[in-house]
Amino acid sequence: MSVKVSERSKSKAEYLNKLLELNKRIGQTVANGPKKYQASYGDRLIATALDALAHATEANSIYVGKGRNSEGDYRLRRDLLLKARGEVIALSTLASVYFRIMRDVDAIAPRSAEKAFSRMESIALLCEDAKSLINGVIKSDRERYHG
Repeated sequence: MSVKVSERSKSKAEYLNKLLELNKRIGQTVANGPKKYQASYGDRLIATALDALAHATEANSIYVGKGRNSEGDYRLRRDLLLKARGEVIALSTLASVYFRIMRDVDAIAPRSAEKAFSRMESIALLCEDAKSLINGVIKSDRERYHG
């Protein structure tokens, strides 16, 4: 029996999909952005997004079961999720600086500014979604582990 799409719940690993989407968007934005900011802001945006994805993927690979290793597994998973969340927050700030510099320093044309604003808004929403999903996993883990 199939379940209607509207009645499906989000997967616990949805945060990984959101981070993949965020990485793709950041890559597209940097590739289409001014080359003069590639080494300073572009590379940093990409590295931060990739670090968030790597930490989240590593956290997702840790199963917190019962037994003598469960406390250590829980703490390691939590630390990795906190790192991923922190990198997502930093990514949002870095992207904001990147777009402000393009707007203020380069004085981009109105049509290009619209496009840049749309990209900035998309990245900000992806960051917010990823952060919320990671927070949900942290909360779920805490409730499952600590009861």
